[in-house]
Amino acid sequence: MRSLNRDELVELCPELATNPERYPVAAIDDSAVRTDATALVAWHRARAEAAGVEIRTGARVVGLTPQDGGTWVLDVAGPGGTAAREEAAVRARTVVNAAGAWAEQIGALAGATPQELQPYRRTAALVTLAEPFAPEHPMVDDAAQDWYYRPDTVGAMISWGEAEPSDACNATPHEGAVASLAETLERETALRIAGTVKEWTGLRTSRPGDVPVCGWDAAAPGFFWLAGQGGYGFQTSSALARATAELVVQGRVGWWLSADTVEALRPAARDADVVLRCPTGTDGNPATGGAAL
Repeated sequence: MRSLNRDELVELCPELATNPERYPVAAIDDSAVRTDATALVAWHRARAEAAGVEIRTGARVVGLTPQDGGTWVLDVAGPGGTAAREEAAVRARTVVNAAGAWAEQIGALAGATPQELQPYRRTAALVTLAEPFAPEHPMVDDAAQDWYYRPDTVGAMISWGEAEPSDACNATPHEGAVASLAETLERETALRIAGTVKEWTGLRTSRPGDVPVCGWDAAAPGFFWLAGQGGYGFQTSSALARATAELVVQGRVGWWLSADTVEALRPAARDADVVLRCPTGTDGNPATGGAAL
């Protein structure tokens, strides 16, 4: 991170030239890179399917029942809440709870230890601009109010940057939220928004301390938590997926992740709980066969 004086700031972001009192100086992170979220998801999906993973959509978990012998039965509802066929139920020795905003609900179905995971709303939109950004234009984040914008192929992505507590739901923007943001950007900068291409509200989930949870539950054998990445899900997804795979398959994380980090990621446990490690087969090796939510 390095500071920019007024002239340097305006050279990079000429739309801020009209508001010198609000933007006299700035700071820039030259090391930051942008993640192509669509490409990253497609890459993870392709690798998973190539390894034999079956991805089911429109399948909501409505029950998690432990069975004798250390297995789980996951009852699944189809689209619209209709009950799935009995043969469609999932049976697994290991359940990885990566359900995002619904992770606490899935944990409760399993009788797992609550992790105090809280979903937060964030609204964004893709907009077209009257004047396109220069190719080297950086992302701009207003330090006082937290709204931000960055270049996009259609023009710009804009967001209030809010973190409003929410229940787990299919969130949508509050009425007038995107229009109000557009008005704010046009008032505080020289940007002129020509139209809205798409708007949405996502849920980012965090636990107290903003540290993700990644590890075995202390109360539910064979139940693994992978949640709470907050606003850094795409950036941390590859590393946390690797940590999860190593803990589930090998029972330990490799040298690349420090012991302090592994401990910080460990799920919270009730005082009376004993931390349960990776379930093992009769040969003593980590169990195979699992379901990821």
